[in-house]
Amino acid sequence: MKLPVKNNFVSAEDSATHHDSDGRPHLTARRTSGSRPPLFCILPGEPGARDMMEALPDDQPVFEFLFASLGDSDFPPIEQLAVRYLKDLREFRPHGPYQLCGYSNGGFVAYEMARTLINQGENVSFLCLFDTWHPEFIQNLSLTEVAKYRAIRFVDRLRKYGRFLRQGRLDEVVSRAVEFVVKHSKLIGWQAIRLVFQKANRPPPKSMQTFESIRSYSPKPYPKRFVLIRVEDPIDDRLKDLTVGWHACAAEGIDVHFIRAEHGKMLYEPCVRDVVEKMAPYLASAAAPVTTPVATEDDDDIFR
Repeated sequence: MKLPVKNNFVSAEDSATHHDSDGRPHLTARRTSGSRPPLFCILPGEPGARDMMEALPDDQPVFEFLFASLGDSDFPPIEQLAVRYLKDLREFRPHGPYQLCGYSNGGFVAYEMARTLINQGENVSFLCLFDTWHPEFIQNLSLTEVAKYRAIRFVDRLRKYGRFLRQGRLDEVVSRAVEFVVKHSKLIGWQAIRLVFQKANRPPPKSMQTFESIRSYSPKPYPKRFVLIRVEDPIDDRLKDLTVGWHACAAEGIDVHFIRAEHGKMLYEPCVRDVVEKMAPYLASAAAPVTTPVATEDDDDIFR
């Protein structure tokens, strides 16, 4: 499959894409020039791979999987979404080495894709998660640890509001307070609606299915070392586990790096340049020879 595009970033509407059987685009080419093995990204929301691509070396091909491609369909479990993306990936590039990265919730999909590829005998030379916490990390903490973490987070928020007030930044206080209330109201509402639909033995609304998909995902062990890039946060940094739960899955360990940025801004300029600086040493510098896969786990061999 050929995905010809310009070397610069183009929108999903203008770029060449690979569509599944019902016409929805999954794999989008962002840059095709360069001799390095392609970097495949799952980066939900703006700016996607746009700013990161510009910070990467000019000879690094970049491709992106789009969450928006799901359209009106039910949002599948993470494992099924990984299968769907892998079919596109293997059609475009039948064999490795593969390089994968994922941001926030997209990190779960990248992780599952990489794990499945390895179980199929393929070479995944690079896996990087951008500020993706293990989905079971918080629930695996003790009640004391959770209470302490939430109390410290609440006190820090109050101090921040007080600082804004002293600086005369009332608009900032109102904006942050509204954001906090809306976010937590949604969580409470989602849980209430979820219980209602469970008792009625009906699937949740489509608007809730992403949340449900992530909530139900339980990562299986990953046989290789991978990279986790987190944003620096004075509260989160007090957690004992710098891998935020991923150490339980990583057979060969995790390289954890930190950058100074907010979670929602880490893939925007200029913060994304720090992200690329951390990940660049792990990326392959030139095209590697293709190897023939040898499947090692029959139940994960989805291409028979």
